[in-house]
Amino acid sequence: MEVYQLKLEAIETNKKFAKIVSENASLKDEIKSLSEQLDRKNLVVVDCEQLKQELEEVKNKFSQNLKIIEEKEDIIKEKDGVIEKKEKECYEIQNKLAEAEKIIKEKSDEIIMVQKELEETNSTHETIVKGLEDEIAQLQKEGEEKEETINKINEEKRALEEHSLLEESTRTNLKEENILLNSIINAMKTTKINNNTTTDQPNQEKEQNKDTVYKTNQNIEKINEVNIDLQNKVLELENYIKQKDEDINQIKQLIEQERKSMAEKSQNDEETIDNLTKENQRLKNYIEQTPINQKSQETSTKELPPLNKESSSANGIDDIPIEPEIISVDIPIHHYFTGYQEEIEINGQIFTVPITVGLSDGAEFNYKGYGTPVNGRKRDLIIVTNTQQTESYQRQENNLFQSVAIPQAYRNQMFQCSIPCIDGDTIPVMITGQEGVQGPYEGYGMPIGTTGKRGDLYLIIKFN
Repeated sequence: MEVYQLKLEAIETNKKFAKIVSENASLKDEIKSLSEQLDRKNLVVVDCEQLKQELEEVKNKFSQNLKIIEEKEDIIKEKDGVIEKKEKECYEIQNKLAEAEKIIKEKSDEIIMVQKELEETNSTHETIVKGLEDEIAQLQKEGEEKEETINKINEEKRALEEHSLLEESTRTNLKEENILLNSIINAMKTTKINNNTTTDQPNQEKEQNKDTVYKTNQNIEKINEVNIDLQNKVLELENYIKQKDEDINQIKQLIEQERKSMAEKSQNDEETIDNLTKENQRLKNYIEQTPINQKSQETSTKELPPLNKESSSANGIDDIPIEPEIISVDIPIHHYFTGYQEEIEINGQIFTVPITVGLSDGAEFNYKGYGTPVNGRKRDLIIVTNTQQTESYQRQENNLFQSVAIPQAYRNQMFQCSIPCIDGDTIPVMITGQEGVQGPYEGYGMPIGTTGKRGDLYLIIKFN
């Protein structure tokens, strides 16, 4: 718009210049007519002084017009300079817009990839939550079954106690009968003694007393056997009741341990769900807050040469910027933990790329003038370093995803173990017994630049 206004001003200035030239021509005609009049006046003997004054005024006016013309020409030159400067700025803006569009396209692709990863993470989170809910329901069902078993054992214990009371009552009755029989035996013994001392007692009565004593002795033996059996049964009942009490205590301890384990697992599951929710929100915030014109810190900026009208018209295509040659290289992930001087052969030349500890993924290294020439023209070489993804380790920015293989025997079981990390360290974790992603474990991920900090670690649990 400003260039357009400058062009309009230049057109107006040219119009004024043409008008002055026209006035100058009219002045020349006036001078010519005055000269003719002077000649006539000389002929007619007119006052020469007046004609000289008029001629002098015409000359002054002509010189003033010339000065005005020169000033206008200077203004026109200044306007041309401004127009040329604005055209240069427009060319630079067009180049910057082209770069910005390229960056926007790259960031759009990155955002689409992040959105896909977010959808996959949400699906994984839903699978984990569903598995945890099924496992909690199974544990609740097992707890209910164990409570039913305890109730049955308590009922059996009550029945045994009632039976024990009944046996105790029977023992008491038998003891009373035993006392009664003992008293009868003593009476019969007394009678026997009396019978022995009485010589004149009939034989029939003696025989009856002998039978009675024999039967009494048999009853006493039976009563003693019954007492022994009852005592044995009582001991067996007491041992059975004692064993049942121990079984009930063990079941109560197991139930208490299961409840504690379920409470800990529920707390761990809630923490896992909270962590997954936070990670989900973090990914959403990353998608929303990622600037579209953000570049890697290691990318070197390339300044475009200023536009020159004369050289542009003379050289043509030589002034158009040439695109650099871009080579992508995969770097082993462990080099980002230890640092490494990576040697790469490109176009028959060896380039040493410094992989420092904590270098960001997708870092760019610019080697000016080392690209493959195009039509005899040199161009830059840009080496882009990408982290090599493996089956065991995958990198996402500063976060690290590590695959862990667990034996099938531990499926649906919660246990604690130590997992070896990529840097040789170990981390104690609680395995939930389900396949999926566990984490985050803060401070066990990728190194972050020279800050000394590290990203988060996520474990991908698989059963073999």
